[in-house]
Amino acid sequence: MTFANPFPSITASGQPVDPDLAVRTAALTTATQLFDAFLQGAQQGGVLAVIGGAGTGKTFLSGVLRGMADRADPPVQSFYAQVSATSFREVLGSFVRAVKRDDGAVQSGVRHLYAEVVADALEGSDLGRQLGVRLRDGRLDAVTLVQRLRLDRSAYLETLTQRLEELTDHPGIATALTLLLRPGFDDAVWTWLAGAEPAGVLRDRRITAALASDADALRAMGALVRVVCAPGRKLLLTFDELERAFGADRPVTEETATALRRFLAGSASAGAFVVLSGFASFLENLPEDVRDRIGSTIQTSPFEPEDIQQLVTTSRAAVGGPAAPPPFSPSVVEHLADLTAGVPRLIVDLSHRLVRATPATAATIDDTAIQTAAQAYVVERHGAFFAEEIRRTLVERRWKVETNRYVGLSSDSHVDFWVAESDGGEGCAILVADNVISPAEITHQRDRIFTVKEGLPTGEILLVVKGFLAQEADRQLTDLTGRAPLVAQPGRVGRDLTRLVERILASFTAQDAVERVGNRLDRLGQHQATMHQYVAQLALSMNELRTANEKQLAELMDRLEEQPRAVAAEETATRLPEAVEAMLADALYVLDELLKRVDMLFTDALHVAPDRARDTRMSLRARLRQRNTAPAAGVVALLQRLITAFRTELRLWWAREAEKPPSTRDVRTLDALCVTYAVACEYLPLFHLDELRHVTTRFVGDPDDPQADRATDVRASDLFPTLAGRVQTELNAPSAVRRR
Repeated sequence: MTFANPFPSITASGQPVDPDLAVRTAALTTATQLFDAFLQGAQQGGVLAVIGGAGTGKTFLSGVLRGMADRADPPVQSFYAQVSATSFREVLGSFVRAVKRDDGAVQSGVRHLYAEVVADALEGSDLGRQLGVRLRDGRLDAVTLVQRLRLDRSAYLETLTQRLEELTDHPGIATALTLLLRPGFDDAVWTWLAGAEPAGVLRDRRITAALASDADALRAMGALVRVVCAPGRKLLLTFDELERAFGADRPVTEETATALRRFLAGSASAGAFVVLSGFASFLENLPEDVRDRIGSTIQTSPFEPEDIQQLVTTSRAAVGGPAAPPPFSPSVVEHLADLTAGVPRLIVDLSHRLVRATPATAATIDDTAIQTAAQAYVVERHGAFFAEEIRRTLVERRWKVETNRYVGLSSDSHVDFWVAESDGGEGCAILVADNVISPAEITHQRDRIFTVKEGLPTGEILLVVKGFLAQEADRQLTDLTGRAPLVAQPGRVGRDLTRLVERILASFTAQDAVERVGNRLDRLGQHQATMHQYVAQLALSMNELRTANEKQLAELMDRLEEQPRAVAAEETATRLPEAVEAMLADALYVLDELLKRVDMLFTDALHVAPDRARDTRMSLRARLRQRNTAPAAGVVALLQRLITAFRTELRLWWAREAEKPPSTRDVRTLDALCVTYAVACEYLPLFHLDELRHVTTRFVGDPDDPQADRATDVRASDLFPTLAGRVQTELNAPSAVRRR
């Protein structure tokens, strides 16, 4: 059967969340304790700031508080407003729509305030005081009472408007809220409160302009909060993504700061719990007198592996029964922490895809699902038009853009986008990758960066990762390029990319001459550091290759040697037939000649006149930095030892079997020797040998290269894999004895 997926595909909704399913992080524990104190009446109201990076659970925390509000007795009204613009005028629209969805909350508050006005007016008589008690506790409706007793409605409405004006500091808002007591005005009032121009019926009542400023928007929201809380209700109000409204490039005016300060203070005193949520930058950009109105500030943080395990456990338990997905293996939990950097939103997203990628028959969700889920993330989040989105972003900035540029001969020299700053090779090379998770993917991206840096020594490199980036990959690739790779976020790719490319190009065009020189030296230093890292990596790779080769050789020797033999066995063993000896000698000769070419390469580089030393070093570096140089040299050494051991075993076998008739020879031992050699050869990357010949060629057609003819006539793929078969054919032939 197909199991249910307990992880939502979309997490940033702001909808109420069951508190029992929440991961109890330090931030969530603090927030729920503060809100629970508010619900229990320990405080009238409060203002809480929640800050954190993208996807770290700020919206989820707000959802948990809303879930607590729904479970309170009696339930507490909650409103969630997501800031989608840089102005509070736009925030007002989303807030008004959120408040309006709760039918009657505002109208009920206005009626309560109106009832207090009428009750105050009736205090002069015993009957009036009795009616006033019933008006204040809601047993009597003030509108109905005034109409039936034909009381002075106009005077009461005027008093209500004055009180509302004292609350809002805005005559138009006070008038509009008063009109909610009269039928036929609702649509006009709500539309105007949301930021639109006033309708004719409002203009007739001296509301002549829209709420056009941030201060007006804050006054309107403050009025609505106080009206909703007027009957003694508690209210939870969340503003999310406030970094959009309070950016460093948009200083808060004194008028806006005053209105915001009054909004926070008035809301808290009215009985509202206000949550201000966003990046830390929004809090930094608030004036100090506004920050003083914030009671507590908590910061969400990435999940630790134990938090992820708790999330998985509680999510599976929520499904329960046979429909629950399999448990996550410990290594998958570690992968989730690594690939997502502990960001809850990404954890939930990737967990959703892991469950989808796991067969219904699986007992555990293991590492095999990671690559499938990560690739699905790339395809579904960015689609097939990611490259076009980047190209359009760059072109719209009127930069000189070249796509699919190659700065060398290999495929690793491919640059997805080249943004040129000048014709002298300065610019930004943008490399795009899907996921960088496995060691092989990390190595591939390192090779790309090395190759592109070689082809563009004065350019800068920016790696853009469409999917997931392992933390080890982040560290290594940042060291190579001097900047962290850009992990693309849907909906933010263009903005983030533009910001980084602008910064890179600005380093080439600094106005100050000293700064330009400093930037150039920084780039040269980074380029030199990259080359040093490559040399260190090459040395480490060769050391690891030597160790691996020695281990493989020991294993092969163990299989070839059935019993200990004296060191002198090679010297005393009977020689093989001349044809077989020639085959083996020829194979060893080719390998020896390849190593001689390597020796000559280093000799030429070290024994050179000073005036040619620089060019020689550049040539040597270009040859050594090719990816297959070191592996090919290791294959040569391994083949030499393999063929030498193979020849020794053949000679020992031939010493025992040469005098016997061919039909009585121990062909099983010969077959075993030849098969062992063939299997070992099959697992060696022999194609590297052909590449080594080209790397070590001194010059094309150089008459001083005596090894050029024979060493390049025979391809490794033709000579070495067939050696055992040719040897076995010769030794099994009847004429082998005569040629001995």
